[in-house]
Amino acid sequence: MTTSIGIFGGSFDPFHLGHRRILEAALAAYDFKRFYLMPTSSPAYKDRALSLAVYRYVMTQLATADLNQVKLSRMELKHTEGPNYTANTLAKLHKKWAKKTKEPVQFKLVLGSDALDYFSSWHKPAEIMAQADLVIALRGCDAKEEKAYRKKAKNLQKAYGGSIEFFPMQAIEISSTDLRQQLVRNEVKKKYYPGPVADFLRQHRPYAFYQDFQALKPETHDQLRVFEQAIWHKMPTRRLIHVANVSLYATHLARIHGLDPDKAAVAGLLHDSCKNIPLPEQYTYVRQSGFAYAVNAAIAHGPASAYWNKMALGVTDEDIYHAVMYHTTGRPGMTPLEKVIYLADKIEFGRPFRDLDKIRQAAELDLDEAMRLCLREVELAMRRNFTNMHELSIKLMLELGMFLA
Repeated sequence: MTTSIGIFGGSFDPFHLGHRRILEAALAAYDFKRFYLMPTSSPAYKDRALSLAVYRYVMTQLATADLNQVKLSRMELKHTEGPNYTANTLAKLHKKWAKKTKEPVQFKLVLGSDALDYFSSWHKPAEIMAQADLVIALRGCDAKEEKAYRKKAKNLQKAYGGSIEFFPMQAIEISSTDLRQQLVRNEVKKKYYPGPVADFLRQHRPYAFYQDFQALKPETHDQLRVFEQAIWHKMPTRRLIHVANVSLYATHLARIHGLDPDKAAVAGLLHDSCKNIPLPEQYTYVRQSGFAYAVNAAIAHGPASAYWNKMALGVTDEDIYHAVMYHTTGRPGMTPLEKVIYLADKIEFGRPFRDLDKIRQAAELDLDEAMRLCLREVELAMRRNFTNMHELSIKLMLELGMFLA
């Protein structure tokens, strides 16, 4: 008996109802023993940088949480050295399943019909065809279009061998490019997304600073992919989303204030890298970090993260080091980059606090004024919780001409 394994990969940037319908149609058409849903890391054919992996992974997770037979896989996201190639993914899956079962395994690679137009340009198309059947979603096309697709499929089989099948799906006209443009404007049209995805997009606004993110250097995008995977298991999903939000907000603020957005993106992503490790381990890193002030459980992760980023990830840039170290307390004499990270951490869109719009508006124009507003809110919150401001925060407030409440 042959074990049938489905695979549906893509950038899912963002995940929309078109993806969901292909998935549902494939599950209805075939009796899969296992179905892998795979957000990709860096496809060779994209001429833009993909959004941070955690956004695309979480959107995919939210969109398919009710489909028990679907396994969301990070196999391709973990591949951070160069582009992903489907032929390589299939080879890894063949090797994995050879260890799992003695039964014959047949992989079916689920694709939209437009893939037939550019499949020949993929890396090692003959190898792909040798390792998996292509199963193509016919998106409600008319007889003429279907005939053209079947002719393309026949030509591909003649060129590369293998098997190509078709399955029907309900048509839906969606352009990911158009959706991203809408999301930049904070337009979330629910008709295009599974409900939980629409809610996520409204809350976290991962495309608000899309143009700033795209403007980062290619080598910075490469670094961010590596760093995301390095911290993935060090924190829960909600914190991964938070650091991604901070990274994008910091990138935006750095660009509009004439700072280095690449440093801001890295510092924002890594500012909480040690937030969720055991406290004794945090204190060990703090002692080695050079942080020379009083430490408590609330602030230890700042200097601990700075040290770990340097030693474990090789992030030796001093500007990034200090921006991460002081992102919870601030300090007198803060550099503009340090202020950007401090602010982005407090005002990113996922934060539930009140009165953030005023701070966000100020941050667009005057970092010092935004710092004053933000520090005042922090001070009031700490007083409500019967805790005291750190000595560095107090000195910073005085430097900014503030008086303690």
